[in-house]
Amino acid sequence: MISKLINKTRFTQKPIVLLSLIVFAFINLAIVLINHYSFRTVALDYAIYNFAFFDYAHLRISPCPAYIYPFPASFFQDHFSLTLLFLSPLYWLMAPIFGTYSLLILQWLFILAGSWATYKLIATKSGNYTYGLAAMIYYFLLLGRYTAYREDVNLAILGSSMIPVFLYFFETKRFYPATFSFIFLLLNREDYSLWLIFIGIFLMIRHRKNPIEFRLSSGITILSALFFVSIFVFIFPAIEDEHKKFALFNYAIIGETPMEALKFLFQHPLRAIELLFVNHNENPYYDGIKKEFYLVYLLSGGFILLLRPLYLIPLLPLLAKKMYDDNPLRWSVETYYSIEFVSILPVCVFLILLELQSSKLKTTLIWFICLASLLVTLVRLFIPFSNPIVGEANKSNFLSPAFYHTGCDVPAINAALNRIPKNAAVCASCRLLPHLAYREKVYYFPKINDADFICLLKRGDAYPLTTAEYDLEWNKLLFNKEWKVLENKTDFILLQRIPN
Repeated sequence: MISKLINKTRFTQKPIVLLSLIVFAFINLAIVLINHYSFRTVALDYAIYNFAFFDYAHLRISPCPAYIYPFPASFFQDHFSLTLLFLSPLYWLMAPIFGTYSLLILQWLFILAGSWATYKLIATKSGNYTYGLAAMIYYFLLLGRYTAYREDVNLAILGSSMIPVFLYFFETKRFYPATFSFIFLLLNREDYSLWLIFIGIFLMIRHRKNPIEFRLSSGITILSALFFVSIFVFIFPAIEDEHKKFALFNYAIIGETPMEALKFLFQHPLRAIELLFVNHNENPYYDGIKKEFYLVYLLSGGFILLLRPLYLIPLLPLLAKKMYDDNPLRWSVETYYSIEFVSILPVCVFLILLELQSSKLKTTLIWFICLASLLVTLVRLFIPFSNPIVGEANKSNFLSPAFYHTGCDVPAINAALNRIPKNAAVCASCRLLPHLAYREKVYYFPKINDADFICLLKRGDAYPLTTAEYDLEWNKLLFNKEWKVLENKTDFILLQRIPN
């Protein structure tokens, strides 16, 4: 019966499904392209990602000159990840056409792959393409899909998009592509092996009566655990040096190391649960941040998970990583710190809904959560529920007129950037650096070093300096005899070093 229904819907599903995918694809692509065109992408981290993409394509693993560290450090020393290394051959195909937009487009393709896998998984499991369509729409309606664009490109966005792909291949017994997806995820970022341990446990329980799936999910759990231990015992010590240590395990409230944290969880389980919900920062400004996250995603359909606690298992490491962190920004719904949730939540929610016996209740709940997530996203984009940490969301809210206001003379700035030779050493301010990062020497102002050119936006681009410090520094350059002023416009300045 199911196979007949799938065959019957092959012809009727394509127009509405493809049209929906095209609409959401256009919106998501437009957001990143407009942000980059409008000089809203930033040095930390998009310039660093672009440099690594360029560097790996040239068969190098160099210290990234765009870091603001006072010592040399490579991308590998910040994150153990092979993702950009895997993608780097595409530099030679994409960069000549798309320039520094290339990684934004690649990430967009990953997001689309995740949406399509979500659709295919739910449509296949239900035998009803409308359920798959609703799951894909839900995937695109969740708030975190849009707040993530505050971060431009990120390994978490790339990796989390592959989770539905992996689950689709696994659940449809296509084990070779599932294995490939698993390996990609394992090597995407150091914390993904921890996530995969819990996904493996979830699959073991879900498929405990299916010998092949049970054995494979057991293997996933064991390999992920071994890899997670290996990263901290062998890999990080091997890539650290006297200056750059792994600095992303920031969970002082539960321990200084993964082993201390694990010990804390077992010794103080009630306190560990409490910390998932309360502010453990001394500043009361952050009191409502964690509650806001839970409110947003419970109202956006997360309450369905309470019907089947089994489906909470893949979310446990995400909650722990998010809520135990020292930085309150990571607890919030802002930037990309919810992207793993919004990538796996549609799969979990819809698999639960498919188990409901009443077709009427199932259909009602499916479209209710889509509507609820749409309303929550619209409200949150325009009206913050609690104290904002990052500030206004002009990079995320494509519905706001401000999103389409560039705030600077984009053609004139691009013309100035085009005056800089491709191989010249360059120093630039925060929002210009990502456009110049395909070169061996690209420095983040005020670190000038041996730069041949300096290009700076005059307003709204001071970080990591204060506005007063920034204005003082670029004004001093205008009168520095070592530099020739090529352009001094309302929005920007372009200088060239005078040869000795």
